[in-house]
Order: sequence, then C-alpha cells, then structure tokens
Amino acid sequence: LLHRKKKVIKKLKNGMKLQPLPDRPESMPSKPPKARRIFFLEKRNDVDDFAKLQEMWDSLSEEEKSQYTAKEAEMQKDYQETLKAFHESDEGKQYAKKVRVIQKSRATAVAKDKFLTDMPKKPLGHLQLFFRDKVKELKKARPDLKGADLKAEITNSWKTMSDEERSVYQEKGKTLFQEYEAKLGEFKETENYKKFESTMKKLKKPVKKASGAPSKPVSMPSKPPDVIKLFKEKAGAGKKAAEISEAFRELPAEEKEKLREEAAEAFNEYEEQMKEWKSTEEGKKYMKETAALAKRRRLATAKEKFLKDEPKRPPNAVALFRNEKRSEYAPQFPDLKGLRLNGKLSEIYRGLPEEEKKVYEDMAKEKNDEYLEQLEEFQKSAEYKKYLAVAKPKAKAAGKAKAAKKETKKGPPIPDSMPKKPPKAMTLFMAANKGGGGLAEQAKAWKELGEEGQKKYTEEAKDKAEEYEKDLEDFKKTAEGKKYYRLKAAADKKSRIENARAQCLGGEDAPKAPKPAHNAYQLFVQEKRPGLAAEKKSLGEIAKELSAMWGKCSEEEKQPYEEKARKSKEEYDEALKEYKSSEGYKKFEKRRAAIERKPKPKGRAKAKSKTKGKGRAKAKAKGKAKPSEKAADSDSDSDVMGSDSDSTSSSSSD
Repeated sequence: LLHRKKKVIKKLKNGMKLQPLPDRPESMPSKPPKARRIFFLEKRNDVDDFAKLQEMWDSLSEEEKSQYTAKEAEMQKDYQETLKAFHESDEGKQYAKKVRVIQKSRATAVAKDKFLTDMPKKPLGHLQLFFRDKVKELKKARPDLKGADLKAEITNSWKTMSDEERSVYQEKGKTLFQEYEAKLGEFKETENYKKFESTMKKLKKPVKKASGAPSKPVSMPSKPPDVIKLFKEKAGAGKKAAEISEAFRELPAEEKEKLREEAAEAFNEYEEQMKEWKSTEEGKKYMKETAALAKRRRLATAKEKFLKDEPKRPPNAVALFRNEKRSEYAPQFPDLKGLRLNGKLSEIYRGLPEEEKKVYEDMAKEKNDEYLEQLEEFQKSAEYKKYLAVAKPKAKAAGKAKAAKKETKKGPPIPDSMPKKPPKAMTLFMAANKGGGGLAEQAKAWKELGEEGQKKYTEEAKDKAEEYEKDLEDFKKTAEGKKYYRLKAAADKKSRIENARAQCLGGEDAPKAPKPAHNAYQLFVQEKRPGLAAEKKSLGEIAKELSAMWGKCSEEEKQPYEEKARKSKEEYDEALKEYKSSEGYKKFEKRRAAIERKPKPKGRAKAKSKTKGKGRAKAKAKGKAKPSEKAADSDSDSDVMGSDSDSTSSSSSD
C-alpha cells in the first residue's frame, strides 16, 4: 500500500475525494544526485558499515571533493537538457497538463473541506419538493415503475396539476430559498469564507508571473465600469447576470442614454489619466515591460504554430557515442542509471584515442550537413516565412529616405520567359573549379591564371552576354515583355516619388500634413461610441445603432455638431494652406512634377532643332542681302520662310 501511495484516494470530511497524480512517464528524466551522493554510491562497496561513508566524505580535501562536484555539474547539465526536451515533447506537455489540472482540483477540494464545512446547503426547488413527495406515493401505488418511467410519470402529474396546487410548492420553494440566501449572506461575512475566496483567487490566477509578467503599479489609474456594470452598481445589486441584462434592456431609452453618457464621460477621463500616467517614469517602465512580454508571447505562439516541421538539430559526437555504447556499458555499471550513466560514457569518450573519436566526429559532421540542407529547405517554406513575418517585422519608413527606398523598391514580378543575366568570367571559372575553397581562395586562383589562362572564360562570358542581349531585345518585343517593362517603369516612377517625399517631407523637422476635418456625423459618433462600446456589442451593431440615433436627432440637436464641423473644416483649410506654402512641400511638388513630366519624343525634338537652324540661316541671309530688302518684303509668307533649295540657290547666285 505504501509503495502505491500515489494511487491511494484520500477521502475528505466533506465527502470529496482527492484524485491521484498521474504516473510518471518512463521518458521523464530523474533528478541527478548531489556530489556527496555520487561519492557514497561509488564507495559503498568498499565499506562494511555505511555510517563510515560520511566520515570518509568529511575527510576529503577540497580538491578531491571538486571532482565529484564537477561530475554533479555535468550530470545536472545533461539533466536540464533532457528535461527541456521532455517538456517540449508531446508526452511531456500532456503530462504537465494532467498534473496542473489534478493539482488544481485537489487544492480546490482541500480548500472546500477546510473552509466551507459550515456553509449552508442549497435547498430543494419547487419541482424537487414535488418529486420528493410524489415518488413515495407512486412507488406504493405502482411498484413496477422505475428509473426514467417513474420520472416521466411524476413529470406528467406536475403538468396536469392546477395552478393553485402548483403554487403551494412554488411558495414553499421560494420561502426555503429566501431563508437559504439570508444564511448564505451571513456565512459570506465570516473569516472562513474570506479565506476560501483568497485561496480560489490564487488558484485562478493565470500563469503570468512565471513568464515574467510585470505587476500592475498601484499608481496606475483603474478602468471605470462600463454601462452594464454601472447599472448593476446602481440598481442591480444582488441580482444574477441574466436578470441584470434583462432589466437593462427594459430600461427607458432616456435612462439608457444617461447611463451611456456617464460611462463615456468616466472613460474619457480615464483615458486622459492614462495618457498622463504613461508619461511618468513608472508608466514608461511598465509599458516597456508589457510590450516586451507581449513580444515574447507572440514569438512563442509563432514558434508553436509555424515551426512544427522545423528539422531537429542532430546529436554531437559524444551523444552518438553514448547512444551506440549504452547497451554495451550498462551491464558493466549496474548502479549507474540515466544521467549518471551518461556522465560515465562521456568520461569514457574523452579517454578514447583521436582515431576512434574521429569516426564519431565524421558521423556527426555528416548528420549536421544533412540537417543544414534540410534547414535551408525548410527556411524557403511558406511556414518559415510566416514565422519571420512575426519574429522580424519589416521596419516602417519613419521619415528616412533609406527605409523608404527599401519599401518602394519592389517592382513587378520577373516573368519566367525573361532571359536570365549571364554569369561573369570569374563566376564561370568558379563553377568549373568546384572544391577550390572559399571566395578568397577562388579569387586568388583566378588572379594566378593570368590573362592567357583567363581568356577561355572571358570569351565564353562574352558569347553568353551577346546571346543574352539578343534574347532580351526579342523579349522586349513580346506582349509579356512590353507589359513587364511598362509595369516596371510605373513602379520605378512611384519609387522615385516616394523617395522624394521621404527626403523633402520625412524628416523630424519637416512639416506634417494636417489630418482631414471630421464632419458632423463623425463628431457625433466620436462622442457616443465609448458608451455603446462599453456594452460589449459588435462593431456592426454599434454602427447600426449610431446611425439610427443620428437619424432620430432633430435639426436643433444636430446644430452643435454642424457648428463644430464647420469650425474644424476652417481650421483644417488654414492648416492645409500653411502646409502647402512650406518650403519642404514646394520642394517635393517641384521634384514630383519633374518626375511625372513626360519626356518629349525624339523625332519631334529633332525636327524642331532643324527648323530653328533654318530660321537662323535665313536671318543671316537677310542680313547680308540688304539691297533686296524691299523685294523680300513683297514676297509671300512661303517665300519669307524659304526652303533648303531656295537658300542654296540664292547663296550660289550671290
């Protein structure tokens, strides 16, 4: 019985039973012994009386004891690693969950047995009273009825009873329940009940403290009650949640609105207090700790969700040796189990010749290379990218041109049919010279080839480059190529505009664009939403109710919001005018106009330059031919403009 003590189910005074703890899994490691215990296990076969072991331990020098302390530390390290692996396994998680549930159940049962022995028992309801009286009569009258048939017969009798007969049981049940509530109220004022509540609060606390959750500072403002809680404080004391909700629904619209306004006012005041508190040293510290905790939890959730299929790191050379030799050495050391046997095997491995160690080191390297390949493959998967999106979110460009460039650099996806850029001469050499070392060694080898040795790769690279240029020109003529370069040009333009915006308007001292003004309805929503949100309604329900409330408002009721909206619009227009007149905005607009300006077609520009040239030539000719000015004046417009042939002939005649 003592050997199976975990299986003994203890019965408490109140009749509750304590559940036994679950069996310890075989894969769960046992705690390693301390240094003194290791010494005792090693020397116990050398003495007749175990009492002498303590004397032997005490007589050891510090240097001799340090050997056993080192063994203890090594075994402790192995134990922690094995325990961590166990807790991360499915079996370990299930075992920990079972233990938590049973421990909580046992603590609750013990608390009830200790503090609630004098708690009044809940009386029977009116139906149960009727059942108790009727069952005796029915059993005598019809002994053949049992179980469900008996219950059905009694239920049928209750349904066929008159209202007067039922009211007898209902009144009796009501009286008993009122007496019970009075006694329960008295009991809840006792010291025992307060101790029970305190115990239950500790049990209900989530495991935040263990994960480093910061304690809420005393100076932190407390959140005010929402509409329902406010109503409960005023009119719903002692009622159940369902009754309070029903009573609130039946309230007149005016009273509801009054409560909402009161709750909204309290909430707005709370937000102001929180804003001030967050600027204090204590507030900053608490918010920083809370943000760090949220990040840790987010990462833990992401790991559990997205890294389930991540390849596991393989064992090192020592672990491979231990796994292989455990069955061979275990019979030689029958007193050593688990981590203690691991420690012994590690000691044996360290004493092996280098040639034998190399076998395990090579095996470990091979497994590690396989692991790295699998890891590289896994890191290309969608799951790993999702994890990275949570673990390393891309930084937003906060007025930095560099960040803006990174964000806006993205263009259209490169089509599969687009020719790939050919490798350079040195790249071709490195591909042919695989196994020639790292980049530095390959670069050195390339240099040592000299011009003559490099010629082969240079010519090959040149041929590939010419072929690539030809294929690229052909690709640009295709529908897919035209579409890609059109999208790329648009993306490049957008990127340039965003870069210009970041450089001109992204600095800390740069002017900021004013926020658009709210209209009357938006101002009404801002004022009324907190009261409705506190009622735990969905966004859709809140929006619908706000719209209905605005629709019911008279023109007089809407007037204050219209006035506020008008003033807000005037302020916005003034701020926008000031923003647009700033040097930064003007500079940005100038750069944007230059980027968006369409380039002039080359053909037209050429024609224009030719026309300008002709005009100048004609003007020169006019300057030389002064005597014939009158004749030139009498000519038609076409004669004045002239042509290449006219000017040539006139110059030759001169």
